Amino acid sequence: MIAVLRAGWVKVGSLRSSSLLLLVPLAAALIALWVFAGAIASADELAAGARTSRPLSAMDQLVMPLTQLCAVVFGATLTAGEYVHRTISSTMVASPCRWRWSVSVAIWAGGLSASVGAVVGAITVIGSARIADGRTVPGVTGVDVASQVLWHSAAVAATAVLAVGIALSARSVAVPVVTATALIALLPMGALLVPPPWGDRLSALTPFALAGRLADRSDVVAALPPVLAGLILCGYAVVPLVVGVSIVLKRDI
Repeated sequence: MIAVLRAGWVKVGSLRSSSLLLLVPLAAALIALWVFAGAIASADELAAGARTSRPLSAMDQLVMPLTQLCAVVFGATLTAGEYVHRTISSTMVASPCRWRWSVSVAIWAGGLSASVGAVVGAITVIGSARIADGRTVPGVTGVDVASQVLWHSAAVAATAVLAVGIALSARSVAVPVVTATALIALLPMGALLVPPPWGDRLSALTPFALAGRLADRSDVVAALPPVLAGLILCGYAVVPLVVGVSIVLKRDI
């Protein structure tokens, strides 16, 4: 398995354009901090009472979907790219054990994506706190760095492994990207159209909300206990991966 992981790292290094895609969320986080700094400067012109009531920090809602989408594209490209570029035969010759190759792809996609999510989470919470500089800002004041890092890394890793599992089954980059986009963006928007309490329950099933409950964040819809949310989040990643691996083991290359 160690040799397969090393081969997977070589594959990651060869996909320079896809790997650089993971840097996009970092740039987006810095841009969001710049926008947040401008919002803080504008809020300073208001009365103190108005300032504390303005929700200035919506960075999680802006940066996090982009981070998840980049992780999905990275995981799908890392997996289905073997079929698109017709290098899967040589890969299977080098790594005859198909399930080990599939799991190694999921490990690298999920691990690297989780690392990027953790860095983005840390940047947003530490940077916004420094910019706020003691001001009372909803979504910023009192936010714990560890919970933010867990929230972001868990959500991003789950969506990346989800993309790997779907890509193993479909042998396509487009299918996991479209499916994950619907899960990340369309499901939360559709939940807004559903009357309560079903709308909140539906939005609580997104990977972003589930990871927030796993991190025990108070600003996430508390429709599920943290343990159950963690199990469902793991299901998002494990079930498609198991299905994808079983299909890879049964079909011809």
